[in-house]
Amino acid sequence: MPKFLTTRVREYIGFSLIGGGTFFLNIASLYILNGILGVHYLIAVPAAFAVSSVIHFSIARAFVFPGTARAFSMGLVYFLMFAVINGGIITIGTAWLVEIALLNLYIARTLMGVVSGLLNYSLNARYNFRVL
Repeated sequence: MPKFLTTRVREYIGFSLIGGGTFFLNIASLYILNGILGVHYLIAVPAAFAVSSVIHFSIARAFVFPGTARAFSMGLVYFLMFAVINGGIITIGTAWLVEIALLNLYIARTLMGVVSGLLNYSLNARYNFRVL
């Protein structure tokens, strides 16, 4: 396999592993907000996503894309911009799966997590970390 593809695969795996870990944080935050505190899921879903996104960015920048030339603060701005787009997609998709498809909130959010992970990696790898 060419070095370019090997590097991209390694980055994607690292990004996904970090994403998986922060996804559990996301679900735990969602459970605390919605399941314990009673915050409506249309508010709890993007709030939990925002918290886990900042943590995900910090870890991914340090360990998956350490050679990026973009300053941390500007990278965080890009990451959060993509997170707003991603958060909107996640919230709308989760709402649709809960209200129309009648799925459990946590199952719906997990399914949207797959979509989110692919979109998040693609946007950030291309435009933020500039590796694609």
